[in-house]
Amino acid sequence: MKVNDPVPYLSIAKTYSQEGEYFIAARNVQVAIEFQPDNPDLYGQLGIIYQKSRNYEGAIPALKCAIKGCTPQESCDGRGGCGSSDVPTQVPGLPLTDSTLVYYYTYGSIVAALSRPDANNCPDALNVLEEVRAKYGSDSTVAGIVQSGEAICQSLGTAGAVSGATPTSIPTQAFFTSTPYPTANPATPVVP
Repeated sequence: MKVNDPVPYLSIAKTYSQEGEYFIAARNVQVAIEFQPDNPDLYGQLGIIYQKSRNYEGAIPALKCAIKGCTPQESCDGRGGCGSSDVPTQVPGLPLTDSTLVYYYTYGSIVAALSRPDANNCPDALNVLEEVRAKYGSDSTVAGIVQSGEAICQSLGTAGAVSGATPTSIPTQAFFTSTPYPTANPATPVVP
């Protein structure tokens, strides 16, 4: 019998994520999103699981829905696709707070890291990272994360990169291979 409440699925997802079982964790968050498809925090949690599993390309649309909001079609992209029982839904963005900070800097970092001269998304990354710097720049850990993203963008020659940031080595494309993420179906969580 399927439980029509996202909380148990989120608890299961957290347990599997802590065990390094990201595919199963992501699938459970996707089921939670079926119950609350307009909840931006759920998209943020899914994006972090994708990031932990090194599915950076999948993390971007999920985190975008969390921090900026997204259209109904983008909500499907953010959750890895909409199945026949899923409802494409407008998702509002979350403001930058202590509890959403990780969504913001993870999004900015991934967008910067995946930027290339022929696909430069650094202006988007730098806007998000600047917002993080403005509010949390006094935290040395957060400042280091922001500086790393800025350095990547500066190495690409992106206008607006912070002067004085020193470029770091950019991971090769092979490092960012796409990890397949669970589809929106089946409707029940995967529990071994």
